[in-house]
Amino acid sequence: MNAASPHIVLTASSTLEHVSLVGAAVNGICRSIVSEGEAYQIGLCVVEACNNVIEHAYRYDETQTFSVTVTLTAEEISCSMRYGGYSFPEGINLPTQFNFDPNDIDNLPEGGMGLFIMGQLMDKIEITNENNINILTLTKFLHNNKTIVE
Repeated sequence: MNAASPHIVLTASSTLEHVSLVGAAVNGICRSIVSEGEAYQIGLCVVEACNNVIEHAYRYDETQTFSVTVTLTAEEISCSMRYGGYSFPEGINLPTQFNFDPNDIDNLPEGGMGLFIMGQLMDKIEITNENNINILTLTKFLHNNKTIVE
C-alpha cells in the first residue's frame, strides 16, 4: 500500500452482526470512485470474505477481531482483510464455476459460493501471511485485467 494512497481502516469484532456494517461501509467508500453497481459488488465480496473469516478462521469465536483496509488509487480499489486464526489452505484454487440446479429448490447449496463470487467479481485476489497474520486482498481494477495470485 502506497502511503500517499487514500485508505480507510475498519476494525470489527468477529460477529456476523458486524459483517453487514463492514459491507455497507466498504460500499459507501467505493461509491466515491465507481458506480453504485461496482461498489455493491466490492462490498458483497468483502462480506463474503468476512463471513469466511468468522466461520473458518475464527470458528465463530466472537472475541477475535479483523480489519479491512480499503485503498483507493487512480488504477484500483483494494480491500485487504487482516485476521488471525486459520488461513486458506496452501495452493487453494478459486472455483471457476458453480454447478447446481436452480429448479431443484430442495437441494440448493447452502454454502460454498463465497470464493466463487469473489473470483467472479474481483480482478485480483491475493492470499498471504505476514508474521502469523493472514491477509486476503481483493482488488478491483478501474480498467479490467483479471488475475489471481496465491
